[in-house]
Amino acid sequence: MEILTSETLPAYLRTQEIITNGESVQITPIPSMVNHVFRVRTGKGDLIVKQAGSTMSHFADEPITPRRAEIEHAALACWSEIAAVHGLATCVPEVRKYDAKHRTHIFTAIPEPAQILSVHLLQGNPQEGALQKIAHLFAIVHSTTHDSAELRQQFSGTDGLILKMKFFHFHMRDAVQQPELRAKLSALIDTTLSTHLALTHNDTNPKNILINGDTPVLIDYELASYGDPAFDLGTLFGQYYLCAILNFAARQKYFAAIRSAWETYCATCRIPIITEREAVIVQHFSPFVWGRTFGRVSVPHLPTALRVILERISYAILLRPCQSFEESFALVEEYQEELRAIPSLNVEAMVREVSL
Repeated sequence: MEILTSETLPAYLRTQEIITNGESVQITPIPSMVNHVFRVRTGKGDLIVKQAGSTMSHFADEPITPRRAEIEHAALACWSEIAAVHGLATCVPEVRKYDAKHRTHIFTAIPEPAQILSVHLLQGNPQEGALQKIAHLFAIVHSTTHDSAELRQQFSGTDGLILKMKFFHFHMRDAVQQPELRAKLSALIDTTLSTHLALTHNDTNPKNILINGDTPVLIDYELASYGDPAFDLGTLFGQYYLCAILNFAARQKYFAAIRSAWETYCATCRIPIITEREAVIVQHFSPFVWGRTFGRVSVPHLPTALRVILERISYAILLRPCQSFEESFALVEEYQEELRAIPSLNVEAMVREVSL
């Protein structure tokens, strides 16, 4: 398979009949850990070209399933159809063309200057309205795809989910020494891998949510599977929980955003047992807080004293255990004296690195 580059991309787009022979384009590569991604400015508007890569640039030892592009295409088709029916089409990328031979998607680009949600969170803006819209989208997709034998068979693979969990759940379990904590993490891993309730995105990192005005756009569906909605929510809410600690003075804004998003989700979701999953969602906070502190995808420039507090919180979530969002919020308050003593974080440096 030909690997697309800035030099070969114009000819490729002509063969795909995206641009004409005489049309010139402006191409900007977009950094990606896994894929080959470009923003293409044409006379008719901007495009995003995304070709699935075969290795991870920073983690070459991690296997990448060759079906990622196929999975993303199928998942996007489902999410797009459901979102359109419910008036949420703008929250899902518009696919212009899918080329299975070259494992390439061509999307209509989100207008600039859209930013990834991670930047907003680090800068102290939790984007509560955008989070509610994403929670509403999750609830509708999870409800619509619940208990579907056809989708369960189509998205039966767990390679993408396991890859995601390796950076957080598996890594933390293998690193910690306490037998009780290791057992709790093993149980959480087993629960996640054995739960098959709905079509799930599995990579709801804030880097995969673009904020376009007041509209969130969820991207990167290549890890999708038929799995546990609690993982989608735990991944995203866990990042909010971490940023509430990093932005301790503004923590109540992040907690309020989680509360309102959960209320929105529960009001819309029609999966019978979903409200009982709050404790599982909170349990996912532990490996995500730990992984962003000590893991292979950690937040840069965290002071040592803050890392110690984050480690204690990540352990306590599972060992107590915290059974609800409110219990996890109260846990943070126990460290308010120590957190207030932490020097101001280098947010600009964090934003620069997380944007890469």
